[in-house]
Amino acid sequence: MLPNLRERLSGAPAMGRRQPILLAPFFAGGAAIYMTLPSEPDLWPVMSAVLALLVLAIVGWRLERLRWPLLWLLAAGLGFLWCLLRTDWVEAPRLEREQAGEIFGIAAWIEAADSRPRLELRSVRFMVRGKVTNLTRARVRLAKGARPKIGDRVRVRAIMRPPPRPVAPGGYDFQRGSYFKQIGAVGFAIGVADVTPARDRGGLRHWVSQARAGFRDQVYVSLADKPNIAGIIAALTVGDRAGVVDEDRDALRASGLAHLLAISGLHLGLAAGVIFFVLRLLLALPHGAALRMPIHKVAALVAILAAAGYLAISGAALPAQRAFVMVTAGMLAVMVDRLRSGLWFIAWAAAIVIAASPDVVVGPSFQLSFAAATEIVAAYEAQSARRQRETEPRLPGGGFIRSIWRYGSGIAGASLIATAATAPLALAHFQQAPAYGVVANLVAMPLMAFWIMPTAILAAGLSLIGQGDIAFQAMGFGVELVLAAAYMVQNWDGGVIHAAASPGWVVGAFMAGGVVICALRGWPRWLGLIGVAAAILGLSVATPPDILVDEQGRIAAVRDGDTLYFTSTRRGAFEQKAWARYVGGADVKSLADAPTALAQCDTAGCVIAADAATIAISLSPHGLGDDCRRADYVIALYRAVAAKAMGCPDSMPALDLFDLQRDGAHALWIGDGGVTIRSVVAARGARPWSQ
Repeated sequence: MLPNLRERLSGAPAMGRRQPILLAPFFAGGAAIYMTLPSEPDLWPVMSAVLALLVLAIVGWRLERLRWPLLWLLAAGLGFLWCLLRTDWVEAPRLEREQAGEIFGIAAWIEAADSRPRLELRSVRFMVRGKVTNLTRARVRLAKGARPKIGDRVRVRAIMRPPPRPVAPGGYDFQRGSYFKQIGAVGFAIGVADVTPARDRGGLRHWVSQARAGFRDQVYVSLADKPNIAGIIAALTVGDRAGVVDEDRDALRASGLAHLLAISGLHLGLAAGVIFFVLRLLLALPHGAALRMPIHKVAALVAILAAAGYLAISGAALPAQRAFVMVTAGMLAVMVDRLRSGLWFIAWAAAIVIAASPDVVVGPSFQLSFAAATEIVAAYEAQSARRQRETEPRLPGGGFIRSIWRYGSGIAGASLIATAATAPLALAHFQQAPAYGVVANLVAMPLMAFWIMPTAILAAGLSLIGQGDIAFQAMGFGVELVLAAAYMVQNWDGGVIHAAASPGWVVGAFMAGGVVICALRGWPRWLGLIGVAAAILGLSVATPPDILVDEQGRIAAVRDGDTLYFTSTRRGAFEQKAWARYVGGADVKSLADAPTALAQCDTAGCVIAADAATIAISLSPHGLGDDCRRADYVIALYRAVAAKAMGCPDSMPALDLFDLQRDGAHALWIGDGGVTIRSVVAARGARPWSQ
């Protein structure tokens, strides 16, 4: 009994042979710790710590109980170090402030969402009054009529500014993403672009970009009468989501079908699977062919090549990279007759993706993609092991009904597992998650597997000879059915779960708990429920701010229950939508229409009467003196340089445009202890991408 107890406590049966699988989560954890630090660490202390861990791992290799814990710590240290080095390597010039000038560059990619395409330029020069700033990359929205091709040289007058900071503390950090993509400026054209055709359009990268753009353009031409359907097909095939209209995007997100818009394991796996099984069937048709040659290995090789082509054409987004690594590993296992646990493939995929771009570990795309895939694979393997031990009950009707039952229950089970694995992450990142995603997926998944993706493969082949219209039309019919299901589910009562923005540790606790549940075996795996429960508790107790102010002083918003009252509903359309989601789903109204018990407004501003404090939002310096006398805290949407002259005491707590432009958007909580303030700069810390 005692040896048994010691064995259980040592964790050997809990891990089995899965110790190497945990190297990838620890590597990711090290990268995530680096990305979330409040300040930049020094390189040499980090390198010294990693070298010390390496020495300990070598020394402790012969000690069975210390071998894997030391290797896991070393993996975490390598993830931290690799992310630190990568941050230094990708640093590129950025604009310091908004400026109008002339921008020159080479078209690297074009998002043709409407008549004003969004262009990404490389090898950029931005000239303002004769002074030139060299940038690695920049994004600019062109004026109407401009249609450059990839590789063309573009010159246009534009208003450019640095990549924007988050619109709220803890919100999505576009500036961080731009830093790692080396995008130094974003803006819009104020004149017609001068386009010079490229002299040399050679090179594999250029050919792939041209093929992507050409395929996308064929989609829009074939479905010119249904531009919204064409936008979704472009997202499904080449990863260009610029043409997806907001109404369709919201319906797909609310119904749990937003994953269809991201090239992921579903798309790439279906494409590779269809090619594998169809080719294997065709190769087996000649009499005796299956006996003379390894047709399954040939089909697997062709499937890998097809998956690589799809990865390139789709733009190689993060979910697609993960799916490609898994598909390639699976097909290679078929070719060498060595099938392994799917968790091994996921671990390898995560390690490769993080090694290529370690910053993605804190992004929603990476987390949602790997969380869903890991949970589904772990549940499938557990169910397969259970089926081997138990006799499956027979259903009336024979094999056909049994196959239908297995397929339907498989989709429902996978949808339930994926929803459970991603809902807390979706709530943490987007403040909303679908409640009836299983129903929508029961309709959408068969359509994707048996109609949309097969017709997409057919369209890709026919488009090479300019005959893809019929296939695109057929694909569009399937997409319309998926959209109909999305709108149906969206309109159901309680179809969307909302939550206020939560602290960053919620994601870490949930991911750590999920890894423990999936990687361990036996009773120790359920210890992961502690992390999951902590994350759910963090989501449930998150308190939305009472007041939000944007960094340019254009608008402020006051929350009253499920309603956000804005100082102006004609400005900041993007902030209005983002803030309404940030506080957990709110209606948007004008502050002038707020109940008098909440706010009293005039042309100079508004006074917010809360139980614990009175807040004044000053729109004009003329009313600043009265605001200082009546309020406990003043928010001035301008530079309040004359505050003292207006009768405001030096000790008066105040926030003005200078603070907003320096520290970014602010969120305020009014409580019994007074007013608590958090800015974007305070939430992000002093990092290279926030300078």
